[in-house]
Amino acid sequence: MTDRIAAIFAFLGRQFLAGTAPQGRDELVAFLADAGFDAADIDAALARPDAPTDDPGAPRPIEVLQLSDDATRFLNILRDLGYLDDLMEDEVLDLLMDDFAHERARGVPPRNVELNDLRRHVATVLFDRQHELSPDTVRFLQEEWRVAFH
Repeated sequence: MTDRIAAIFAFLGRQFLAGTAPQGRDELVAFLADAGFDAADIDAALARPDAPTDDPGAPRPIEVLQLSDDATRFLNILRDLGYLDDLMEDEVLDLLMDDFAHERARGVPPRNVELNDLRRHVATVLFDRQHELSPDTVRFLQEEWRVAFH
């Protein structure tokens, strides 16, 4: 897989998790083109093989995580308040995708990302990066941790 196609997958993953990606193929192609991706790369990323193959470079269907409404609201509120920046949000989403990949490997059927799934990872990222946060954010976390994360 090329870096450009990997960039498309990463972009799509973030959009699907946020619930902002279109559902139809034509709408998805237009959405990616509007985001600045090359038409040939879009076609290659969205190509579906006619038959299963063992070729590791062959395109595979993309599994997508869907955030529940509560999880989406929580993430948006933290972003709007400035408690999560782009890098921290990406880190939270990466942790979620890792968890769900492990679930799939154990045979757990696909499910939505619920608020408690998200809270755990947001708490982890905020705790790990507390030294980078503003004093006001640290004060909020100290005062409101139990309300926000329990």
